Amino acid sequence: MQLPESSPFQESSAATRKRIAEAAAQLFSEQGFEKTSVRSIAAAAGADAALVIRYFGSKEDLFLATIQLHRAFEQALQAPLPDLAVQLVGAAVQMRGTRALRVYGVLMRASGNKKVGHSLGEAIEDGMIQPLVKRLQGADARVRSSLIAAQLLGLLDALALRGDEALLAAAEPTLVSVYAPALNALILPVP
Repeated sequence: MQLPESSPFQESSAATRKRIAEAAAQLFSEQGFEKTSVRSIAAAAGADAALVIRYFGSKEDLFLATIQLHRAFEQALQAPLPDLAVQLVGAAVQMRGTRALRVYGVLMRASGNKKVGHSLGEAIEDGMIQPLVKRLQGADARVRSSLIAAQLLGLLDALALRGDEALLAAAEPTLVSVYAPALNALILPVP
């Protein structure tokens, strides 16, 4: 028997799933992937550990469902090509001091996990590189898109993993004005 779409059971189920995802995102960002257990996520969400597995399949799948790197650059990737470098660097710099940057660090540290590493590669490809390939004009669009992604991820690594004090303390306009030209050379190469 199929329940109606708006049944209280389904609403409760959706609410529980959302609570689990929110608790997982919080714990992953605070404790990291390795130190966060399914049981601790379930406890924080006020749910049973079996429900966590039922809704998400595994700890890795839950981690990947709650960590969505591509969203950080989604809006910036829509900018007109002459403004793209400034928007991309601005999006990266604006992550300083945010939960998104902490989550990025957790994601990178967990990338040694085979499933997480594979999904991270797919997320970078689908969420950053391919959208750039479609927009860039001229030769070597694929190579240039990969280099742009590498430069942005390098900046995020310096902020999230190394905690580079100079980059964390610098004013946003300074970082953007200094770093965007490097991306611009790839976005709008001189023939």
